[in-house]
Amino acid sequence: MAARRHAVYSVVLALVLISLVALLLRLIGLGSKDLWQDEGTSIYYAQLPLHTLYWSLCDPHPPGYYLALRVALALGRSEWWIRLPSALGGVLAVLLTYVQARVVLHPLPNATPRRVTHAALLAAGLVAVSPLHVWYSQEARPYALLSALALAMTASGTWWWLRPRLARALVYLLASWLALSLEYGALAAWALLNLLLLRGWPWGNQAHRSDRMSRKTRNWLMLQGLVIAPFAIWWLRSAQGAALARPSYHAVFLAVQASAAGLGLTPERGQWVVGGALALAVAAGLIGALVVRRSPVVRSWLGSPWVGVLLAALLLLLAVWGMAPRLYTVKRHLVVLLPFVAIAAAWALTSPAVKRPHLARGITAGLLLVCLVLSLATVLLVPKSAWREAVHTLASEAQPGDAIWVDEMSAPVFGYYWQDRLPWQPLLAGELEALNSTPAAERVWVVGDVSPYRDIMAMLPTQFAATRVVTEQFDLPGLVLRAYDTGVPAESVPAPAEALLWGLTLPSPLEIDCH
Repeated sequence: MAARRHAVYSVVLALVLISLVALLLRLIGLGSKDLWQDEGTSIYYAQLPLHTLYWSLCDPHPPGYYLALRVALALGRSEWWIRLPSALGGVLAVLLTYVQARVVLHPLPNATPRRVTHAALLAAGLVAVSPLHVWYSQEARPYALLSALALAMTASGTWWWLRPRLARALVYLLASWLALSLEYGALAAWALLNLLLLRGWPWGNQAHRSDRMSRKTRNWLMLQGLVIAPFAIWWLRSAQGAALARPSYHAVFLAVQASAAGLGLTPERGQWVVGGALALAVAAGLIGALVVRRSPVVRSWLGSPWVGVLLAALLLLLAVWGMAPRLYTVKRHLVVLLPFVAIAAAWALTSPAVKRPHLARGITAGLLLVCLVLSLATVLLVPKSAWREAVHTLASEAQPGDAIWVDEMSAPVFGYYWQDRLPWQPLLAGELEALNSTPAAERVWVVGDVSPYRDIMAMLPTQFAATRVVTEQFDLPGLVLRAYDTGVPAESVPAPAEALLWGLTLPSPLEIDCH
């Protein structure tokens, strides 16, 4: 009894230490960095009328996160405060990774309590120090909270599958509804859970099929209907269909990157590539689930040490990828899957079949150390944006009577920092000619993000560019501020690259009503 109590205390102590490390990494510099473009958009949407958020918002995301942020904004508006829910959600995801690991690993063949505990703690530790997870735990965006809710959904679902009970079904439904209301990435975790059960988990029970199992399967399918039905009804009645039908960020980003590599890919074709990749991923998941279900050899191979090495390499790749500041669109879809990769890697690395346990422990320690160092580098060294400096610079340089135009993509975050200073206007991609109406006596400021995907400075109307010269320019990380005054430029403005024209088709955060 004393030995068991000591073991429980040891596990609790380990979880506390892992949670403290996770919390520290997510709180370091939480409020010291400026909001970036999408965070400003989150705050802008969170302040819209509730009817708009629920039914007509022209944004390809469910409204759940904006509703949660709305509550936070009622209590404070600092960067630290509005990012705190994400940081706490990231820590909760670490703890739920441990819970998910115990639930999913315990019924597997050859699963000893000691190995399950070690694997669950290792998986939680890997998520705690993952740069990818830390990055999104420091943003006023839904992805860290989504990671926690997705784990709550899958853990409660597997918990119900092991022993169906009404209370467990209710927990699963609540977690699923919350996750799906937060972000579409929850569908990936939901699909992963169903694929896990489709492929016969836990495999040790394959010989015990019965009518009772069939009833459980039918009840499970009914639960899935209850999960999806309210979400589908809302989706059909809301403006989400119209929002998702607009040009995709993914397609534009893919087309721009392909163009830089010399490939002839347009956003229209990029949309087909994105859709095709999604269809292939679904098909590969179904085929893989059926193969694993039917083949003990494949299941044995998946538990081999070599797979553990491959999964550790994948985690290391995700760690490095987590530091890349311009891969937001790709990275955010990986945050939901990261804990499950960590669980699989931890299980393989703790396998008793490992012939060189010292090597496995070395790989594990090295992976944790590298991820920790990269996470610290991410929070301390990787810049996000410079909007506070931009606003301070513009406030000190602009004079009453100057016209201030801000790229519509940056308007929400600019408005957050600018507040009630001099009047300004958003510069809409479809109405750039409005710059020509500025009186000649007024100096014109143009402000906006600059990236390979969009540069409003290179898209100014021909008439404006032919009658105005740049008198002041401030280049900040990812941002440009330019003052234009009346005059004749010494050189003609070159025609913009086609990729920048594609950037003008990106959905504007100011288009809030899709009905």
